Amino acid sequence: MSRAVSCACIPFTGTISDEDFTRIRKELQKDLSEISDELLRLEDQRELNVDVAQEILLFTRDIYKLYRKASHDLKRQLLIFFWDHFEVRDGVILKSRLKKLLGC
Repeated sequence: MSRAVSCACIPFTGTISDEDFTRIRKELQKDLSEISDELLRLEDQRELNVDVAQEILLFTRDIYKLYRKASHDLKRQLLIFFWDHFEVRDGVILKSRLKKLLGC
């Protein structure tokens, strides 16, 4: 976004022409617009990060409560996170194997 300033080796007299002012103004407006767009993008990312952090805090605070309130898909994901597999017969869990978390 930063630009190199070209110098035509003309001494600066303390004033600029209307032409130069207009050109510089347009360049600055473009730069400010790009900065504004980047700020909006960063704000959206920050909001997303806050939402993710909030979900993680709920997850770590009370997993049972989270599981009870979760949708079917989230419940499946929670089971996949903690369990390696289940052996089921006629709707009854016969065996279950916990996942090894974090190398434990």
